[in-house]
Amino acid sequence: MRYGYRLVALVDVLGQQDELETLAPLSITADSEKIADIMDRTAGRVRWVRETLSDRFRVAPEYVRPSGGFTPEQAGEYLALRQLTFKTSGIGDTFVVSVPLAERSFGPAQAALATWSTLHSLAATWLQSVSGQLPLRGGIDVHIGLEIFPNEVYGLPLARAHQLESKAAEYPRVLIGDGLLRYLEALEKQPRSTRWNAMAATMASECRRLICMAPDDGRSMLHPLSPDILSLNPLLREFAQKGAAWAHQEFVRFNREGNPKLADRYRRLLTYFAAYGYPPA
Repeated sequence: MRYGYRLVALVDVLGQQDELETLAPLSITADSEKIADIMDRTAGRVRWVRETLSDRFRVAPEYVRPSGGFTPEQAGEYLALRQLTFKTSGIGDTFVVSVPLAERSFGPAQAALATWSTLHSLAATWLQSVSGQLPLRGGIDVHIGLEIFPNEVYGLPLARAHQLESKAAEYPRVLIGDGLLRYLEALEKQPRSTRWNAMAATMASECRRLICMAPDDGRSMLHPLSPDILSLNPLLREFAQKGAAWAHQEFVRFNREGNPKLADRYRRLLTYFAAYGYPPA
């Protein structure tokens, strides 16, 4: 087992447990059709999120273009650089993405590109997910960890990502840990003595454009409404509008049901949407 620095993102698909609890009084023989419907619907959501995220991971590096002046040999190296490693695992409606940050033949550039691809992919997936009334909450951090079994990470980055998701995030958002922020700072400060070092520093700065300070509590969080995300496709702006409308719908619903805790969480989500130009219609 090899240890090293890893980026770990832990994401929870919210609201699944309440719906699964409706299975408790049902009979597997008398209510088989209803059981099948609930299982298909809840499992289908989780599968959709994981497959969508995996698809975005595969294409994210293609959005990054090298600066001019590459020779044919360097262009070939760049194509090799874009072959990234993402490890995924899941338990129920929670899944984990692990990215090794080891520096190899490309120095820190490949790890920096993998970090950007993770933030980029998760931000776009979050936006599409909430537009479909499927809230995601998560945490991302960087520290020393290892792959204890195939695709299964162990160590401090997982523990911290879990703490961010379960203890600190509270409403549908993805919090960014201090370890990731320190990692980006280290990449930005390194000497740009080679093209790969320079690329790593540039990617770190682009990662920062995918992070913002939450308008409600000032915590560092993933920024799905970043112009870098919204400019990818006109559909993403539609997703943002639909997500804001749905958050307002949930805020009203929980207020009406006398659930101040959940109403406040969706009020805070509305604050984020409004702060970046998407108030509820």
